[in-house]
Amino acid sequence: MNFLSLNEFYEFLSSQKKLEKTKPKLNKNHFQKEIYQTKISKQKFSNIEIINQKGYYSTILSAQNSKGEYFAIKLYKSPSLKNYSNFEKEKEENQKKPNLKAQIINRFIQEINIINHLEKNPNIIKMIDWGLTQPNLYPFIVLPLYQNSLSKKYQENQLDFSSFILKGVETLKFIHFNNVIHQDLKIDNILFDSSSNLILCDWNSALFFSDENFEKISFQKDLIGFGKILARIILGKIKGKLSIQQIKNSLKKVDEKNINNNLNQSKNLLIWKDLIFKLLNITKFYNLNDLEKFYKEIFETINEKKMKK
Repeated sequence: MNFLSLNEFYEFLSSQKKLEKTKPKLNKNHFQKEIYQTKISKQKFSNIEIINQKGYYSTILSAQNSKGEYFAIKLYKSPSLKNYSNFEKEKEENQKKPNLKAQIINRFIQEINIINHLEKNPNIIKMIDWGLTQPNLYPFIVLPLYQNSLSKKYQENQLDFSSFILKGVETLKFIHFNNVIHQDLKIDNILFDSSSNLILCDWNSALFFSDENFEKISFQKDLIGFGKILARIILGKIKGKLSIQQIKNSLKKVDEKNINNNLNQSKNLLIWKDLIFKLLNITKFYNLNDLEKFYKEIFETINEKKMKK
């Protein structure tokens, strides 16, 4: 397990920094024109294509290495780090009051370290390498490129709903009992590998926590987020904005006459309504025993529902 420190990042940034004073010329597609070479393996990537540019902090690219293998590159959209001059001074200032560059650097380092911390779980996306582009020094992470998303599985009627629930809850329990909260659980952040195994990705909002600050941690944000995903699948509304109250109101009205028929097992979806409401109505956990008890109840409910199918 390799953790990336702020000092190591700044040392690498300093070694990569170009000394010329000219401002980098940026245009609409400049991300594709950067040179992507990783720090650890020194791999170079080409054939850069933009997959998703919607994220506030990051852009997802596809790229090819010298062996012809394809990967995903998560590019952090910081202002160019090329103009950083006094690293020690900026480090000190960033720790006192982080500016946008510092916030993005901190998120980048945190994402790498959280993925590495959770690497033993097969349902967590793996980090392959990281680096800084040239000439503009944008931080990037190299990840596996997955072709299947939760949206695609749903649209192609290939989602095994009960297995998805079980694996999703197991994955959340794993991260929570390894002192991490995801904080941005949504349909876009769930992918599937070629064997249809769930892969949880996008960890740039995630946080480590210690047992001492347990009471301040919003585990319910992750669990409610997963409940909202399940509800959207049952409602057949996987896109668009919906408040939690709108989701609850719509879910209450779902019955055999208006159940979402976009899944093979739609006739069995209604048995999961009470479990979804249990997730949507979570309140605060005050200690580890409360959290453990809740997960135990959820697993008992899942097993009970699967027996009824």
